Amino acid sequence: MSRVAWGRGVSPGTSSPGEAGTRRLAGVGRLPSRKAHPVAAQRTRWRGGVTWERRGTAVAGALLLAVCGAAGADSFSVSGYSAGDLLSPCQEADNDARWGEAAETECEQYILGFVDAMQVAGATGTESGICPPEVNTPDEVRWAFMRWVHGDYSARTRMPAADALLETLKSAFECG
Repeated sequence: MSRVAWGRGVSPGTSSPGEAGTRRLAGVGRLPSRKAHPVAAQRTRWRGGVTWERRGTAVAGALLLAVCGAAGADSFSVSGYSAGDLLSPCQEADNDARWGEAAETECEQYILGFVDAMQVAGATGTESGICPPEVNTPDEVRWAFMRWVHGDYSARTRMPAADALLETLKSAFECG
């Protein structure tokens, strides 16, 4: 459909300006209705307080934890993503006025996915000794992670990010 047809009020899937799926705006003509796409609406629908995207991340992480646990692995990481790689966006979140929000999102989404995966896998709670904070989890863990890595910067920045995050959770969020 060309821009000219849109300007005359013809919406996609219709052959004339008066068909269903359009709405009238004063002085503008007909515009396509603002109905949400059914797949997008379903994807962001809340189920038990957790979005589908967050559940997908948690399930993928839980599978990784299960595979590593079954294999008897000493390290969770197979990606090569180090604690130093994760530390960079975590610190930029507070240091960069222009891109800080994007960096904070990158850091906190990694952390949130990791914590969610641990919760789904049953690796948190009094049995494991790790009790992540219930309120403001991503930000609290981000600050704890930065403090933990800076405790022994040269050695800890080379660790896999997942291992460093697990050690952070063990040391900063003990159940008690």
